[in-house]
Amino acid sequence: MTGHSSAEQSGMTESVAQSAQPIPRLRLSLNYFFYFAIMGALVPYMARYLRGEGLPVDRIGQVAAVLTLMMAIGPFLWASLSDRTGKRMLWARVSAFMLFLCFVGLALTSALPLQVIMIGAIGLFLASIVPQVEAVTLEYLGPRSSSYGSIRLWGTLGFAVAVMLLGPLLDWVGAQWLPAIMALIALLSLGAMLLVRDVPVQLDAPRSQASWSAFLARLRRFPVWGLYLALFFWNVGLAAYNTFFDLYLQGVGYSGMAIGGYLAVAPIAEVFLFMVLGVALLRWGARTVLTIALLATAGRWLLTAWAADIWWVLMLAQMAHALTYGALHGSAMYLLSRMFPDNQQARAQAIYLAFSTGLGLVGGNLMAGVMWEAAGGPQWVFTFSAAVSLVAMALVLVALKASRLDTVLRQ
Repeated sequence: MTGHSSAEQSGMTESVAQSAQPIPRLRLSLNYFFYFAIMGALVPYMARYLRGEGLPVDRIGQVAAVLTLMMAIGPFLWASLSDRTGKRMLWARVSAFMLFLCFVGLALTSALPLQVIMIGAIGLFLASIVPQVEAVTLEYLGPRSSSYGSIRLWGTLGFAVAVMLLGPLLDWVGAQWLPAIMALIALLSLGAMLLVRDVPVQLDAPRSQASWSAFLARLRRFPVWGLYLALFFWNVGLAAYNTFFDLYLQGVGYSGMAIGGYLAVAPIAEVFLFMVLGVALLRWGARTVLTIALLATAGRWLLTAWAADIWWVLMLAQMAHALTYGALHGSAMYLLSRMFPDNQQARAQAIYLAFSTGLGLVGGNLMAGVMWEAAGGPQWVFTFSAAVSLVAMALVLVALKASRLDTVLRQ
């Protein structure tokens, strides 16, 4: 379980010409910062905005389902066009501009049907941006994709800054200002996108690689679909934390301030992990990092389930977020950048976001919702999360066995 596959090692020593591509780290980092700042405004505070608009809890849940559904569809909006034309940032900018218009429309309407339409469109265009940004970042990094985490950590910082600032700001100005604030952040995000150019298209790349048949042929390889399936199970286990952790800690007896502190530990730990992830990937390889991270994920959910009333144990579990999200997402990006050629990267990212992340979170939330109200429900929900994390780990060990992985990364 230690060391690299030979294909991983060869990928690190690709041509000097490809490595010589200058990386606009600051500009790429700004793209992640403002994109995830939008997420930091939308995810925690949309329910507060809708409650302020007079919607009951059950209706808020229905609107949230529309948002989730459209965010599962969104990654495919420009994926094929992006791969065929290589103009990834063009489509990202189109989505960012449309996102700005949707936030403005949401701010100006009070009719529920129009609000639902706007929120659905926000989910569609918001989710269509990140595959383009991820693909461009991985193309710039090329054989240096192990350093992806040093750029991606700015997304975590953007999310954290938005969450921390908007809480008191909305208390002061009122939740009705949330769409206008998100429109401003969307404009800043668009400005950051205008600073990033696409990586020049490789003229010698076979045009047949951009076809859907070539993409699907690669997707059918066991290490590829095995990785996607493992990431799906990881997100099934992650869903209960994303949705119910705040409610769970309230039930355990923690105060709102304490819960906020525990929630803040997770992104801070994630930032530090992203700073060293590249070294870990180069030293031990993605399969080893994924295996350790998924084992730690199972341990985290078991601690959360059965020892959340012990403050230092819960703190340790929250610090494990560095592995249970940061290491897993960063390693997934590292592998996807090597499993798919440049002119398939947007679709590779779309599958990851729509299937592994989107459907995984939906399935996990549905399962958690069914189990939550049963006797001992919350504990067994997080125990279930630990179990599916071990399923994901088993898939990684089997699907990413060096002899199998080499055949995919070399082609």
